[in-house]
Amino acid sequence: MRLPEARPTTPPTSRAGRGGTAPTLGFRCASQVLWAIETRGILLVDPTTERSCSLPYPHAAIWDLMSRGCSYPKMISALFAIGSLEREEAERLLDESLLEWAAAGFVEKSHCDG
Repeated sequence: MRLPEARPTTPPTSRAGRGGTAPTLGFRCASQVLWAIETRGILLVDPTTERSCSLPYPHAAIWDLMSRGCSYPKMISALFAIGSLEREEAERLLDESLLEWAAAGFVEKSHCDG
């Protein structure tokens, strides 16, 4: 099943210094990637490379928030609230996850309005 394309989420590099309405970079699910909710997380599949990745909690929560187009600050707040993580730990987890998924080709950078 192909879900509607996710709105981009603001990446860690755009947290500080975002002023006005200039577009900023964001991440979103890469156009070729399919994903599904499983019992214990989310399964990502890239049919073009035949690669897959299973995301357990809390990474599945990050993917879900990103796919819903949540802003970076909202994602941090959600991880802080639902994951019982300190803010610094939530930021680190979010930053590492987005960068790892981008390197693997599961997410792509996009422009979004800041």
